[in-house]
Amino acid sequence: MVTFTTLGYGDIVLDQSWRLLASFQAATGIIMFGWTTAILMTVVQHSYFG
Repeated sequence: MVTFTTLGYGDIVLDQSWRLLASFQAATGIIMFGWTTAILMTVVQHSYFG
């Protein structure tokens, strides 16, 4: 969950072979945050103005 929300690790350090996967998960977390915000705003607009 820490990687998905792009908060960082703090005291946890991954092995070298897992760091690329962690960066993809962080990018996916940023994209999912934007996508979820867009969907939520669309639903709210359709509820109030639809």
